[in-house]
Amino acid sequence: MGNVPYMVTDGNGNPLPGVHIHQATDPGFCTSAPVDGYTDAQGKVTLSNGCPFQATGTWQASLPGYETQSGTWSVGALGGLTSAGTVQVAMPAVASSGGPCPFGYVEDPETGECVQQTQPNAFANIFGIVKANWLLITVLLVVVALVVAMLWRPKAFSSAVGAVGGVAR
Repeated sequence: MGNVPYMVTDGNGNPLPGVHIHQATDPGFCTSAPVDGYTDAQGKVTLSNGCPFQATGTWQASLPGYETQSGTWSVGALGGLTSAGTVQVAMPAVASSGGPCPFGYVEDPETGECVQQTQPNAFANIFGIVKANWLLITVLLVVVALVVAMLWRPKAFSSAVGAVGGVAR
């Protein structure tokens, strides 16, 4: 099988552990599902392209706080990289210049650095809105229930309101 080794470093040449590598083999004679992996403490990971024949593919490296990088690779018929032997990836840190962060990044209030923005799901967004506005939502639901009761059975509603208010009919 064709193995694709990666070596990931920061802007100063130091190994970067925990970098997410997404690899996809280009369509052709030997197509496989995309493969994902993470670099070890030395900034290294080797991913299989699932192909014993010559193949090409793409990769993308991402780590919060660093610029996402991408590129291509080519594996020969015997499974070795036809380029330098290892895909070398340099990931410079995303620095805040006091201005706005690049798209997809937000400024960390503690450090002032730009970090990759998280993507909460729709349920978390709705729960956050309900949690922040629970009293308003409760009042609105009571008002809607009273309006529906008034429109649905106006006589019953007026007699109930009269009984509560102390006026007998």
